[in-house]
Parts: sequence; structure tokens; C-alpha cells
Amino acid sequence: MRASMLGRSQVTIQSDASADGDDAPSYTSDLVTGLWAEIESVSGSETWRGRQLEAGINYVVRLRYYSGILPTMRVSVTTGVFTGLVLDIKYVQHLPYKRGKTPETWLYCGDVPAV
Repeated sequence: MRASMLGRSQVTIQSDASADGDDAPSYTSDLVTGLWAEIESVSGSETWRGRQLEAGINYVVRLRYYSGILPTMRVSVTTGVFTGLVLDIKYVQHLPYKRGKTPETWLYCGDVPAV
């Protein structure tokens, strides 16, 4: 059995607000706040939904379709089991409408590296 956690949380999507040429990004600009999401803790060595995850992918954040989210952004968890967690978005996947299901956006995320 795979050890994972699944939690319903609210998240904020943060974008880099640093000036061009700055050495370090500054995630002080919010693209959107208060999005409801399902967050699943996974491991890069696991197969997830029939796909092999890359190393460095520790979480999958699933939310209703939202355009404009890029792999250069971050997810900050504001409520739920994972409150306070900040994640780097590594890959964004948009799943189209299928009969009986609303479109979704899945964010494949890794831990923010320690500075």
C-alpha cells in the first residue's frame, strides 16, 4: 500500500515579482488566492495514475481549471492539513472537460529548496 496523504486545502498561487536580472526570485506577488485544492503527498519513485513521477516531485495539487499558472510559480498552502507548506511548481497539466467531470488543473510540485 502506498503511503500518501490527501487533503482538501486552500492555496495561493504566487508569481515571481523580482526585477529582471535579480539573482534570487521574490515570490511576493499573488496570482490568485483562496483556491480550493486537493493536495496529495507522493514520492518521485512511485507510479502515480499510470505515470512515472520525476525525482523531486513530492506533491500533486489538483484544482478546478485555472489558466495562467506556470512552472515558474509557487503554491502556498493557507488552510488544511498542509497549512504553511510552500511548493515549487515543476509541471502544469490541464485536464479537459470529460462527461460528468469539470476541467481540472494539476500542479506537480516539489519542496522549496532551503536557502
